[in-house]
Amino acid sequence: MSYDPDQRITRKHAAVLARTTEKTLLRDERDRGLQRQDDPQTKQATYRLGDLVESGRIRLEDVTLAGNAAEAAEVIKSREHVAKLAAECVRLRCPHLRAEATLAAQENGSALFDPLVALLPTATEPGTAGTLLGAVAALITAAGPGADPPASVPALAHTRALRWWAKIRPQVEASVPCERSGSRSCPDCWEGHGCPRDTLYQPVTRVAVLGERGRLTKKGINDRLFGSRPDRRINAWPGTHPREAAYMAWLVFTFTTQEDRVLAANDYLAVAMAKDLHLLEPRLARVACQTLAESRGLAAARVLAEKVLATRSTDPAYDELALWMTWHEQAAVQAARRQAPRTITHPRLARPAGRVNHNPYLPR
Repeated sequence: MSYDPDQRITRKHAAVLARTTEKTLLRDERDRGLQRQDDPQTKQATYRLGDLVESGRIRLEDVTLAGNAAEAAEVIKSREHVAKLAAECVRLRCPHLRAEATLAAQENGSALFDPLVALLPTATEPGTAGTLLGAVAALITAAGPGADPPASVPALAHTRALRWWAKIRPQVEASVPCERSGSRSCPDCWEGHGCPRDTLYQPVTRVAVLGERGRLTKKGINDRLFGSRPDRRINAWPGTHPREAAYMAWLVFTFTTQEDRVLAANDYLAVAMAKDLHLLEPRLARVACQTLAESRGLAAARVLAEKVLATRSTDPAYDELALWMTWHEQAAVQAARRQAPRTITHPRLARPAGRVNHNPYLPR
């Protein structure tokens, strides 16, 4: 929305929009020459909105939130109230915070995203960081590409996704982890979905990969993601975002396989394995293990799986990889057992060779 720079705004609303106190605005009148005018009807001090924006005291994007400055101030005030409630939910490790974030994402995802992320330094107890990041992941997913119903504005734009993640990732990695059991763990850990501290990179990468269209296409993969040019994501990301590049490779492999382009999918997998990306992403590692088991045998797949599982996190994909390895090992043992010759321990009880029971229904 556009705004009228000549619009008058009260000191109370100006303080809300500026995220400061009324005393600060009084000091601006005295020290910075901020022009003040008293409203003859309400007797309240007012300021010209354009002066506050030009001085940098109020951000332009905050002014354009609503039809006028007073409504915009009320919107910001309500968001600050929601942020305070979210902080209390994080402290209590509330299991409903993620659901509430999902519901709010359609209309207010972009507005709530930064205030929620700003609470991360306050999450200093085990389980609180996971609870908060679970709500952040819900905002990204429910207001991201492919959301149903689609959000009016994405919570995290695809052009900003990796830059934001590169900035916030050190804080996420340094946050206090959840306890393995007990009440000091996040709701996602309780439900076995994997702690958002370990899985937040996945919705962020999905937003960055799917882009503005919100879906993968063969042309998009060839133009942006895979290829020999250095600007392709598979060549540009591994240096700074290796785990995200591995997850992108798995998304591309899965999409290509679903389109029945098996040869192309195998080519993409070979490129990712040549860069050792399969060692960073358990989903891609499971596909690589399947390929190795078919080409070089189960022993090579076991070596790879053990190497990946040595760095396992709470991501459920690691459990699926371990289960895949166990199933194939047991299947190989059972197949070998079936192929082994039968040993008759009691020859006297065995039926003599060539003996056939009489069949009375055969023709004479």
